[in-house]
Amino acid sequence: MKLTWFLIILVLVVIGCSVYKFTKQQKAMVSIGFYNVENLFDTINSPGIRDGEFTPEGSKAYTSKIYNEKIANLGKVINAFDGGAPDVLGVAEIENRDVLEDLCQAQLPNHKIVHYNSPDGRGIDVAILYNYSTVEIEKSYPIGVKMADNANFKTRDILCVEAIYKPANKDFTFYVNHWPSRVGGEKESAPKRYLAASVLKASVDSALQENPDERIVIMGDFNDEPTDSSLVYGLKAVSLGQIKGHYDLLNLSYKLQEEGLGTYNYRGDYNMLDQFIVSKPLTRNTTHTIVKHDWMMYVPKSGVPVPSRSYGGDTYYGGYSDHLPIQLFVKF
Repeated sequence: MKLTWFLIILVLVVIGCSVYKFTKQQKAMVSIGFYNVENLFDTINSPGIRDGEFTPEGSKAYTSKIYNEKIANLGKVINAFDGGAPDVLGVAEIENRDVLEDLCQAQLPNHKIVHYNSPDGRGIDVAILYNYSTVEIEKSYPIGVKMADNANFKTRDILCVEAIYKPANKDFTFYVNHWPSRVGGEKESAPKRYLAASVLKASVDSALQENPDERIVIMGDFNDEPTDSSLVYGLKAVSLGQIKGHYDLLNLSYKLQEEGLGTYNYRGDYNMLDQFIVSKPLTRNTTHTIVKHDWMMYVPKSGVPVPSRSYGGDTYYGGYSDHLPIQLFVKF
């Protein structure tokens, strides 16, 4: 009888340990997202910032009601990522920390903020929102993108954040980007994006020289596609078959572009502007997707669904964003 009870207890202990191990494995998978949220402005006209259109008196008649709808819509999308709101979420086109505080308070109560004001003329910045129960921030700083022969050139800083994913006790370095737009023409504006790529590359190379096994995740709206020169030659972000050593980066979005997918629709064509790029230790055990639900889309006369946006010019549509978000899972 004693032997029988011993065997029963032993089986229960084994099962318990297996369940515990499975649970730990399930937790050791970090979810990372990026989302260009399309002009998340407050309603206040800030001195020295070109944000007058996003005020109640401005051309967009941007009221508190619209602002609160925008916050609610963004929260709906972010919480609809696979597995819910990501552990780490890079965002672009936000005006200041205040709008992020409102977003987190209303929609993301488990997330905190890493943000710095950048010199962009419209006042828009990048930031990271992180789940403080799973992620610990060790260090963060902005990296300026400056043009030596043009003191009037102003664009978004690149945000660098060093963090630990606590369930797996793994360290990461994140770079959040929003490179100069194509205003004025794609070719004419290309040198600005190549400059941003060069600035980012210098920081990444410095990190990899110090630690060749650094887990680096680069994310952002690059306003270029994976096959454009700024990413291929400036950043040296390539496809899996082209990686040669520690200093080549893998552009995970290259494969999605090859499949004809994209995150931004321009005149009926999808462009893969929002991308994830990783260092060599993260070239395996990753899953990269575009977050896309039917309710996030608008179907025009062409019949091709496009992202349901907040504004078209000065006309308010009440959508989410003109970009689709992207998501990355890294398994340990």
